[in-house]
Amino acid sequence: MRNVYVKIICKMRIVLTLILSIIQFSLFSQNRVDSLLDVLSGAENKAEIYNLLSEATLEDSLELSFEYAQKAFVLSIKEKNLNQKGAAYFNIAEVYSYQYQLDSTKHYYLLAYEIFIKTNDNYNISYTLNNLGWLANNYCEYEDAINYYTESLDYLDKEKHIDDLSHIYVNIGNAHFQMGKYETAINYHRKSIAIAKSINYQPIIPYAYNGIGLAYKYLSKYDSAIVYYKFTLEIDKEAGDKHKLAIDYSNIGALHLQLKQYEQALEYFNDALKIHKEHCSKNDLSITLNNIGNVYKEQGKYELALDYFNQALVIDTITGIKLNISTRYNNIGEIYAKKADYQKAFDYYNKSLVLNQKMGINHNIAINLHNIGELYLNTGKYDKSQTYFEQGLQLADSLNATSIVIEYLSSLSELYKFSGNYKKALIYHLRYSDLKDSIFKEKNQIALADMKTKYDLEKREKKIALLNNENEYQKLKVNSFRSKIIYLIVGLIIFSVLTTLLILQYLYKNRAYNKLAERSKEYLDNENQLNKLILNPKIYKSVKKGQEQEKKQKRNSVGSKHIKLAQKLQIYFEEEKPYLNQNITQKDIADHLNTNPKYISQVINANFDKNFSTFVNEYRIKLALKYLANDVRKQYSIEGISKKVGFKSKSAFNIAFKKMTGITPSFYIKSLKKEKTFYI
Repeated sequence: MRNVYVKIICKMRIVLTLILSIIQFSLFSQNRVDSLLDVLSGAENKAEIYNLLSEATLEDSLELSFEYAQKAFVLSIKEKNLNQKGAAYFNIAEVYSYQYQLDSTKHYYLLAYEIFIKTNDNYNISYTLNNLGWLANNYCEYEDAINYYTESLDYLDKEKHIDDLSHIYVNIGNAHFQMGKYETAINYHRKSIAIAKSINYQPIIPYAYNGIGLAYKYLSKYDSAIVYYKFTLEIDKEAGDKHKLAIDYSNIGALHLQLKQYEQALEYFNDALKIHKEHCSKNDLSITLNNIGNVYKEQGKYELALDYFNQALVIDTITGIKLNISTRYNNIGEIYAKKADYQKAFDYYNKSLVLNQKMGINHNIAINLHNIGELYLNTGKYDKSQTYFEQGLQLADSLNATSIVIEYLSSLSELYKFSGNYKKALIYHLRYSDLKDSIFKEKNQIALADMKTKYDLEKREKKIALLNNENEYQKLKVNSFRSKIIYLIVGLIIFSVLTTLLILQYLYKNRAYNKLAERSKEYLDNENQLNKLILNPKIYKSVKKGQEQEKKQKRNSVGSKHIKLAQKLQIYFEEEKPYLNQNITQKDIADHLNTNPKYISQVINANFDKNFSTFVNEYRIKLALKYLANDVRKQYSIEGISKKVGFKSKSAFNIAFKKMTGITPSFYIKSLKKEKTFYI
């Protein structure tokens, strides 16, 4: 999720790979990148080439990638190419990030960022800010991460790089999740999915589904979590991505663990472990070892659990990920608590609590407080136990973390029973029972079983289909000649029918397009007549009076402030034409009309039944229709007219034009070729 801007880099890598292939073939297939450098020794932009080589080798050899980045840095100074110097710093940071040397990573990202600011390279500024957000996430500085991601959006050209926008929304969602803001996280992931689906961009969707599933799990909505994990698993199986499959296995295993289905959980976790060992993914390996330790802990196999937790902690100490370290401390503390070694348990719980408080991870703090309260309860220190339980319950309630709240209610019921306050013990027990019953464990188990049954059924159906194909093949061999004749005749009939349908469809589509063109011309005629009416005050007043009466009937339910602002908005757009500004925003309009962007959006939705973007684009298309129908089209190309009316690109203009008129600009111009109508 760190490197979200891949399109341009991937294109450059493809070109570079082709060059490498050609040169390697001409130089007797010697597989050395130095051969490329020898051939390109006369090139002026050596720093850029070395930076490309650093990017191309990052996944395969960190040592080689680092070497190329250093050479790019030296050459960028020699060539006085400041932007390539920034790229070299960025590539060095990338190498350090793959090694989880986070301090060095941050240092070089910041150096790259300073240079990109100087060179006004907005794309790379946005790219670097996003990666700094990823880094802050690893430092568990989630507020800073969100700030970096948000600033990254400010520099991003959202129309040109809309796929990158979906990635950043997922990153923001992940940061909110880590802060315990699960509903907010779900909202950002859904935004990402909506964008990705609107442009048919698939790679980000499984990440967003996974994020939603994880948030629902922490909200104890296991049935919803299962649905989204299922979506993710289906996508990753189809793509054949083993690394993502391992994450899916871990998530489904965690749900089985939550439902106390230990054997199934262990099966999924071990599948994930095999994949992570093959790919040498340290962080994922640590998490999976920790998950297996949790299964053994729940089964009462404490020594095995402790072994897996310590293995995970060793890896976390190397990677330096504080969130993981705090989790391992807490889990090891639980094992010592189970073994009645309360002093060691308290030491580990306290280490975990201190780290979580520094990072501000409320969900984990709530768990720590409960565990420490349990220790005091077990040792008979009821006053201290009560303090920790009440503080933790308040925090868990604020997080809406149902599963943790249930644990607190059960513990408080036990506490008051031991201390002799049976009335309070009963109150907490009743709350505990009611809340626990609300979680439909049986429903979740059925959903998981249904998912497994579905995949088993699919396998069986494939086998049956294969047998049927073999039987059909045998029949074809027996009646081969007759079958060929029949298929030929049927094929000819189908071909004839399809050809006829295509011709009819073409004729129908052409007639429909002509009708749409006529409607567009009629619209312009009406606009022209309206302009003439405006020039004749008497006629205009009588028409206007009738229109005003009709509008009053429609707007009885709308507030006078809404109407006044809507009128101001129309007058502003019709007289001053702010839509000609390619970068116009709701804030610009709101500032001009002395109001706020949110109110502008509400007025447009309520009075014109459309969003801001459609409202602006319709004014632009109206003006474009006039330009295309008169002498302006002789002076400008379609692209020129699109920019003249306020669009940033021809493609955006074409999409908006067809959305409003139902036809393309080219077809509309063709329909006007034989006419000589001019509009004022």
